[in-house]
Amino acid sequence: MHHGEPRQRPKSGGQSSGRRTNSTAPVRQAELARHTGLSTEHIDQIIRGKDPAADDTARRLERATGVPERLWNSLESRYQEHQARLAGVERL
Repeated sequence: MHHGEPRQRPKSGGQSSGRRTNSTAPVRQAELARHTGLSTEHIDQIIRGKDPAADDTARRLERATGVPERLWNSLESRYQEHQARLAGVERL
């Protein structure tokens, strides 16, 4: 971050049209990675559900997006619970 310049927050995917398009997703992932200090690969893994959004990641996402850390943690927890339920159903 440059001193004296206001920090720009990345826009959420599909903000103008109400849907996310694949053509802009890599650019936005790269922008989010830059604002969080995470790699684009890590951002991609989180989005795909391959890597959990840990507490440190939730703090970084809050700083970059303005969405509270507790919401990121809640979303991650709900996702993990959903995955566990799906795994339980598959075993039946």
